[in-house]
Amino acid sequence: MAIEEINIGNLVNDGTGDDLRTAFDKVNKNFTSLSNELAVTGQNLGSGAESFVEKQANLLKFRSIVSGTGITVTQNADDITVSKNQANSFANIITDSGNSLATLESDTLTLIGGSNVQVESSGKQITISADLVNAQLTGPLDLNGQSIVGTGSINITGGVTATNFVGSYGGKTQTSILNALFDNDFGTIDQNPQNAVQALYQISDYDFGNILAPSENDVDLGTII
Repeated sequence: MAIEEINIGNLVNDGTGDDLRTAFDKVNKNFTSLSNELAVTGQNLGSGAESFVEKQANLLKFRSIVSGTGITVTQNADDITVSKNQANSFANIITDSGNSLATLESDTLTLIGGSNVQVESSGKQITISADLVNAQLTGPLDLNGQSIVGTGSINITGGVTATNFVGSYGGKTQTSILNALFDNDFGTIDQNPQNAVQALYQISDYDFGNILAPSENDVDLGTII
């Protein structure tokens, strides 16, 4: 409401101004208007947290904005800046079983298992499990620079050194391989001398020399049966 001005005339008691009733009626209306306009209060808009608390006398009280975990509040000359200091957060973390974890921002991180590997979530816990019993090798296996490949059987390219060999190789067990190397029976030597000299050589030790200077003698020890 606009302020109503009291007409006081041109001179004292010249009869051109407002009478006392009219003048004080304007005074009352002006005070009422000022009272309504000065009775300021705060109002919170929207559905968010309320910042206005109350008005006490001529003092309006508002709530302060404080920082929290991962949040920084900066008071500037003309505004207040609210910023986050948390990086690499995701809106959802989803496992290959379809479970979704807590929402943080706008991106989605998906954990997907592979062959014989399962990823599951329960509450705040993620479990990654592997089926080692039924696991299969789907590509070449590199062993010290050499490949181990094969279907049904294993072919090893390169030399193989086995320490404390246990098992079978080529269908032979460790025991049978050692017996073949050290315990084979090659039969007997049948002594059939043709003369006394041969008989003497057969029962005597003979030095055939060494590799650098071998003996030139030929010795007939009979036949090997």
